[in-house]
Amino acid sequence: LLVANTLSNGGLTFLSGVEIFRFQGTWGSNRGATWMAGLRIFENQDLLHKIYGVGPDAMSAYIKTCNDPWLQDLLKECFGTALLTNAHNEWLNVLVNVGVLGCVGYVGMICCGIRELTGSKTCVTQTNLIPAACGFGMLAYTINNMFSFQQTVNLVTMFILFGMGKAFLSSKKSC
Repeated sequence: LLVANTLSNGGLTFLSGVEIFRFQGTWGSNRGATWMAGLRIFENQDLLHKIYGVGPDAMSAYIKTCNDPWLQDLLKECFGTALLTNAHNEWLNVLVNVGVLGCVGYVGMICCGIRELTGSKTCVTQTNLIPAACGFGMLAYTINNMFSFQQTVNLVTMFILFGMGKAFLSSKKSC
């Protein structure tokens, strides 16, 4: 509904007055602006930076030095003088910071980990519920961070869940 109403410029009359169903800069506590900024930064990069990114945690430095009036106006309108340090969407943030190669590797690792831990074809026993629980924990982390960004505490927990799930899957005691 969000996509349909946004693409039709508020054309779904029953949703035209409901802000959450119209994607714009102020959508989702200004998440719309952060996502548009992240996409614009990626779009403006040369080929080398699209492949490798602007550098870890370098989004704010890129914003300060870029010469993009549209981006500067969007950020000033939505955030005033506050500095935007990340895209508030983990995968978009990874794309901007470490490029396509880093993003594909990171997203692939998470998706493969979730799939392996939640869809194990090994014997189903009570101990095999632990890998599935670890996989669903990784999924919850990923869904949350589509609207947030990496935090040292969260990211470490996700890797611990991944490691625990893999250990329980490979344990000979699980079958």
